[in-house]
Formats: sequence, structure tokens, C-alpha cells
Amino acid sequence: TQGKMTISQFRMKKFMYLFNVFFDRNKSGAIDKKDFDIAAEKICSVRGWKPGDPQYEKTKQVLSNVWVGLKEKADADNDGQVTCEEWCKMWEDYCRDPNSVLDWQMQFRDFMFDLEDTSGDGTIDEE
Repeated sequence: TQGKMTISQFRMKKFMYLFNVFFDRNKSGAIDKKDFDIAAEKICSVRGWKPGDPQYEKTKQVLSNVWVGLKEKADADNDGQVTCEEWCKMWEDYCRDPNSVLDWQMQFRDFMFDLEDTSGDGTIDEE
């Protein structure tokens, strides 16, 4: 349809990679709260963060916020999970209005940056 923005196949492949590799941690074919719990536990375990550590609590809270935001935006049938179809629809909607960046997307971006910036100097470098 003329005037209707769609996501290129290349970008959709990248979004599906995120869906399958990072978000769907338990390989159920959908994203749900359990996937975020698994991701938080794995991140904290790898970093050596234990319950009560500020980094542990922040990781759990941020990933919980990301899940809530993603669910609100993408879980069209309100069944507590985001299917592949719902995931793709969310990104197609975003493609039509790229100024509609959502809070959960920014929190996820910032969280991932901070996770990689292990020195805490505001940059990601070779070290």
C-alpha cells in the first residue's frame, strides 16, 4: 500500500534475532515474564551479584520495568505473553512512527549499555 511504511526484511531479521536469542530465554516461542526472570538471574550470576546487592536489585527492577512496558505495548490479546506475531506488529507500528520510542525501549537500551560499560566510564571500549 502506497504511503504505508514497512520494516525491511533485514531489520525484521535483526528484530527476530533479538526475539529468539535475547528475549525468549526459555525457548517457548513467546516472550513472557519468566524470560525476564531467567535473563535477570543469568546476568546477576555472571556478574557475581547476589540478592541485596544494589546491582542485583537494579537489574531485577529494570528488567521487570522492561517486561511491563513491552507487555503493555505488544501483548494485544492480553494473555501474558508476546508472540512472534505481536512482536513483529509492535515493530511495524514503530516503523510507521519512529518518534514513538517507548520508555521500556530506552530503559532497555540504557541498561544494556551500562551492562557492557563495566568500567563505568560512559564508554564501551576494547578493555
